[in-house]
Amino acid sequence: MNAYYADGVSHLGKQIRGLRKRIGLTQAQLAAQCGLSGNSMISRVESGAMLPSEALLSHLASALGVERDALALLSDDPGEAALAESELAALAADAGAARARLQALVSEVTAELETHHESLAAFVGASRLGLVWTLERKLRRERRARAVWVMTPDLGVDLALPQVLAVVRANIASGTRYRYLLPDTARMQRRAAKLRAALTPEGDVNETTATPAATAANGDTPGQGDLEIRVTDASAFDFALETVLYDPKDRARRLGLLVAPTRRREIDAVLDSEAASRFERAFTRRWRTARPVV
Repeated sequence: MNAYYADGVSHLGKQIRGLRKRIGLTQAQLAAQCGLSGNSMISRVESGAMLPSEALLSHLASALGVERDALALLSDDPGEAALAESELAALAADAGAARARLQALVSEVTAELETHHESLAAFVGASRLGLVWTLERKLRRERRARAVWVMTPDLGVDLALPQVLAVVRANIASGTRYRYLLPDTARMQRRAAKLRAALTPEGDVNETTATPAATAANGDTPGQGDLEIRVTDASAFDFALETVLYDPKDRARRLGLLVAPTRRREIDAVLDSEAASRFERAFTRRWRTARPVV
């Protein structure tokens, strides 16, 4: 091996070793990425004992994250090695930064999965126990209700889904009593009028115009029809979820549902008995002072 060739091989080996260490690979790991069964050839290349073949040079460049031509330049002419030196360093730095960003992303995703693991496990458990309902199951239960109380910030589900309107309309016709409690805003009063028009033909429902003073002690207004809509202070709706209570005041039949917002379809979470009782009391207090929509 002449001195010129030896210098080129030695310089290439040193650069490969430097790039390998910079991205945190062992000789064995680099060999594996190059498709070699052991690290002896990598060791010989780095020590300057041999020049890599064209195929191995391509594998090395790919594994080290550098251009093959820039790596080959180091073995061709040591006098021009300095010209490739900065490019190799920059490429190695980019590869290292990309590796760091990927690792950070993996760590972030892993942390997020761990954070939500408990909530996900609870949701799956609740689903298996029947505590999370689909819209279809909710409507099956609603068809059997004798009274339904709804407290909603936007009437989104009630106006948007034809199957919901159909069940409510049929229930009202068969005598089920509905109470809707909405925020006292101009927009919601317009939506309330739209809901009432969708649910009942004109004149079918005796919408009360009673004042709060005329409300009975249990929250019922004497002579009210099967559908009543009232509005109350919008501050009571500092939440984004609709809550429904079936058969209030009947402990054997009462059931509360929290309508969870999803992007595709409605999912309802069943309230436990204590939460359903708290909601019933809160609804009753609000209802007594709420203003009827006329």
